[in-house]
Amino acid sequence: MKKNILLFLLLFIVCVNVHSADTGTVAIVSSIDGQASLKSGDTEKPLDLGAELKDGDTVIIGKKSSLTVLFQNGALMIYNKEGVHSISVKDADKRAKTRGIIPEVVKDFNNTFNEEQREETLGKVLSLRPIEDFMLIYPRMKVFSVRPRFLWDVSQEIHERAFIIVIGEVGGRELLRIPVSDICEMDYPSFAPPLTRGNIYYWRIELVSGDDYSDDMSFTVVDENEASNYTVEIDRINKNYKDQNVKDMLIGKLLTGNSLYTEAIEYYNKLAARNPNSIYPHQELAIIYQNTYLKKLYDSEMLKIKELKK
Repeated sequence: MKKNILLFLLLFIVCVNVHSADTGTVAIVSSIDGQASLKSGDTEKPLDLGAELKDGDTVIIGKKSSLTVLFQNGALMIYNKEGVHSISVKDADKRAKTRGIIPEVVKDFNNTFNEEQREETLGKVLSLRPIEDFMLIYPRMKVFSVRPRFLWDVSQEIHERAFIIVIGEVGGRELLRIPVSDICEMDYPSFAPPLTRGNIYYWRIELVSGDDYSDDMSFTVVDENEASNYTVEIDRINKNYKDQNVKDMLIGKLLTGNSLYTEAIEYYNKLAARNPNSIYPHQELAIIYQNTYLKKLYDSEMLKIKELKK
């Protein structure tokens, strides 16, 4: 695989900043749960969100604690065993090649740190990310539908190439491997068995030639109880309100508030198409793309908002 895509935490298309080359930084701390410190000689210094790490640095993980580290190659390493660990580019390269499924860290990242800390960390992360060929947009995190829509983007350099989509169970079998069109979106096909509620799945985009492909993006299909709750609330909104704009706004808010971004995006896109001069749907889309670290799409929505305000 020529280029790797960071799973869950970030999926930005940016250039590598010379900062990492100048300082020797190979990774940064992207999440901390509990106690973690950097050992230097006989001293230990507590690690903070966004702390820069070098190859060979020694970190100490406390009892019932975990440390998530983002490497320059896009690998996300989680150290959750109490004791001493070495920051290793070699291990990160192995992780990137195997494309193992990374546990969800976005929620902890958002809940643990304030906005200023997150912005500072994201700035450092941007300086470590290479240019990517693929951007997997959704599904991600969790979805409501057992037949979700898949949406992605590819760089101009490979846009004219032929692609396939691969969908499978995390830790299980591959469910689907089929060619996809160059419009970069696909509904889960009717000929394939529906996804099972409560299960975790992965998907990726590959070149038919096999010489490049994205990392796996994983998502959970909400279980029966959660799905039932959303269905009841959506039915209530549809029953109580006649105006379609109001329905889309309320349902979009409901889905966004429960991290069901895949379906929420579709509602806001319909709202934007129906109301081309309205800023509101673009504001909501910008919030979603910011929360899911889709910088290219976030910038696009902010540009639309700016144009509409003129």
